[in-house]
Formats: sequence, structure tokens, C-alpha cells
Amino acid sequence: MSARAAQPRGDAGPSAFVLLEEAVHLLRRSPAGDLAWYYAGGVPWVLGLLLFWAYCTWFTPMGDRLAWSSLLLVLLFGWLKLCQSVFAARLLARRLGVPLPVLRPSSVPGLMLRELRVHTWGILGIPFAALLTAPLGYVWTYFQLRTVTDGRPVEAGKSDAWSLARLWTMQTHIGMSVLSVLALVAWLNLAISFLLLPYLANRFLGLD
Repeated sequence: MSARAAQPRGDAGPSAFVLLEEAVHLLRRSPAGDLAWYYAGGVPWVLGLLLFWAYCTWFTPMGDRLAWSSLLLVLLFGWLKLCQSVFAARLLARRLGVPLPVLRPSSVPGLMLRELRVHTWGILGIPFAALLTAPLGYVWTYFQLRTVTDGRPVEAGKSDAWSLARLWTMQTHIGMSVLSVLALVAWLNLAISFLLLPYLANRFLGLD
């Protein structure tokens, strides 16, 4: 990681499609234990966000109930980023052929606080960068790389993430474009399913 960060910004590097293909194969080779870390953070966060949205929409809580619900959502977000950081660190270790990192229980609170402190700014910075368009690739890549590098001391991770965010910018923007198209296709498939399944149930089974 540090060796790549030290490369000059003008280094052409591999093509974006080679990097995407390598990332896909790395994910496909990942054992269930690595993927379990990702889902251990993602599933509670998605369910918590949906429940929070439904609770605030249906019951319009006020005062301390809203505050406690918001605090729980913040903790779930911190847990999400922690699990993503562990997942990314394990993928990186397998890619580099080094021993897998070990997450000690005593380091969990500190890592969660670090992730919250960094990625809270990402929630604000990424949409703002998207409005300006040009800085989006740098900003989005920086916060994603912080997820990978935050297993190390804060300053080292910050330095490495910013150096890597400025490396191979053409590949970054091409990769983001490809992933955006794939995300749009997946969203359209999901939206069509939500519309088609009730229609088929009404058409063939007479269900409303």
C-alpha cells in the first residue's frame, strides 16, 4: 500500500477494467468469514435505518425518544463502518499475502469513534462534491480508502488515503462510471420487481 502511495501521480498504472476485474475476482475468492464481517455491519444498519424511518414517519416521536433513536442509529453507523474497515483490511491482507489483521475487543470503541469522526464528514462532503462534479472522484475515493487504511494510526491512514486518492485518477473516474451504471441497472431491476410482483399476484391469484 505504501509503495503504491509513493508512486508519482503521472504513473499510468493498469487500466480501470483490469482493476475492476481484479476486485471482482478478489471478492469471489473471499471466504465466508470475510463476507460475514461485511454483512454483520450492513444488515443491522439497513434494518435500523428502515425502522428509524418508519418509526419517525408513523409515530412522529418527540424529545427523548427521538434523541435515543437517533443515538442508536449513530451507533449502528459506527458499527457499519467498523465492520467495513475489518472486511476491507482482510481483503487487502489476502491480496498482499500478509497475515490477516486481528481485531482486539479493547480496540473496538476507539476504532468506532475514529470511523464516526472521519465518515461523518463523508456524509456531508460527498454530496457537496457531487454537486461540484469535478472533486467527486477525489473525495469519494478518499473516504473509501480511509475505510481500508484506518486499521493503522490515524495520521498514517490519513496520509496514505489522500496519496492514493490522487493516484490513477483516470481509472478512478472510469471505475466510478461503470459502478454507477451497474447500480442504476440493479435499482431498475429492483423497482420493476416491486411493480411486477404485485401485478402478477393480482393477475393470476386474484390478490390485492
